[in-house]
Amino acid sequence: MGVMFWVWLGVFVVSALVEVITMDLVSVWFAVGAIIPFILSVVYPDMYILQISIFVVLSALMILLLRKFAVKWMFRHSDGKTNINSNEGKSTRLLQDITLDDPGMIKLGDITWFVISEDGNPIKKGQFVEVVRAKGNKLVVKLSGNLNEKDKKINSNEETVAEEKGE
Repeated sequence: MGVMFWVWLGVFVVSALVEVITMDLVSVWFAVGAIIPFILSVVYPDMYILQISIFVVLSALMILLLRKFAVKWMFRHSDGKTNINSNEGKSTRLLQDITLDDPGMIKLGDITWFVISEDGNPIKKGQFVEVVRAKGNKLVVKLSGNLNEKDKKINSNEETVAEEKGE
């Protein structure tokens, strides 16, 4: 067995392992693209250019023609919300003033977020705000009269932890 046999076997195995680990539909195309060159490396071990050409063309075609449909099919049950989008509707205290020039800050769970005012008006530290939506990497907030029960429990736990740490 020639060198290319081992090259194509390696491309297939590494691409398949990366795909199994990441599940992002990134490397599966290269694993599938390596199958025909792998077979050709057994039958025609000296036809390197043909094997490489088939690998490149087949992998490119798979990415261009199938990836969009495969991603849509794989993630068909996902609601599409990311970490930042999952904060919509949550309420908490403002940790840092929101001014016209600078964003404020809030903490939701263990993550501190930069926030901007929905209407563009300044909001003072300590006031309750509710997350309206995400805008880029910032959350858009509005003044909130009070916390809902779930957010009260989360905030009281954070304040207790902060008091224990001496913050």
